[in-house]
Amino acid sequence: MYLLITTGKTVSQKKHRIAISTLLLVNLSYDGGLAIGAFVPVYSQSAHLQFYSALSSLLSQSELFDCAGYFSINPGASCHKTEAATTALEADRDEALYFAHYCEENVWRLAYRKMMQNEHNRNRYHVVFCTNRKKCLPMFYQTITRNNRIPCVWNYHCILLETNATSTETVVFDMDSQLPFPYPLDRYLDRTFPSTMDYAAEDLEPVFRTVQASAYIENLSNDRSGKEFCDVANDWIAHSPTYKEIGEVTSANLDQFSAPQKSQRDSLSEFGVILSKNEILEYSF
Repeated sequence: MYLLITTGKTVSQKKHRIAISTLLLVNLSYDGGLAIGAFVPVYSQSAHLQFYSALSSLLSQSELFDCAGYFSINPGASCHKTEAATTALEADRDEALYFAHYCEENVWRLAYRKMMQNEHNRNRYHVVFCTNRKKCLPMFYQTITRNNRIPCVWNYHCILLETNATSTETVVFDMDSQLPFPYPLDRYLDRTFPSTMDYAAEDLEPVFRTVQASAYIENLSNDRSGKEFCDVANDWIAHSPTYKEIGEVTSANLDQFSAPQKSQRDSLSEFGVILSKNEILEYSF
């Protein structure tokens, strides 16, 4: 069961009962501006949109943004993830989720969309932050470069993995890659981080911080501060997405997800584990 709380000040005393399907049953009780309800998880896309519509009819926009957890995969998810989640489901195709230079949010929305569409196979998805000790990672076949022989250099890059439950093949979803979407993990690594480049000689060996997609969806808080940079014309290079920030901006934790160093808090269910190129190929997802 989840707890739903909103702190709208204009809500009068009333009670509502929303029954969308056998997946969802909600009891809302408003008293003195506080609304509390409990409901079971909703993992289907259609039920999610129905519930969002029903709840929107009961609450004002300000009250709706104060809601906690009504769309979430796990209890305690931030209300500020609402817009990112809803727009992820409303997009007509996966590629429509893309915002340049916001790979971590593109992957958050893609993972959320995939998991809602594949409700019985949520454990198949993992989020990976590609980086290295210097936060200076050459990657080939990125769309930002026209010549595939010249790498793009990122401080980190975020991708989504999906593992087939039957064949155990793992594929990569990289919205910034020129390679097919999705693409087998082994071939993606060979082309994106080719052995012909001596990463070790320059101390640029890639590492892959890997986390369960469900944990990433629940825990990410991004204040977008790392994107606040301008070009010579004093204009934004990375324009912000049109939806609100993901998570609580006062407790931003993107640096922990993209950190190249191992930590005692490393866990697949929290901020991920550090894997080498060989280790991620051999990892049992």
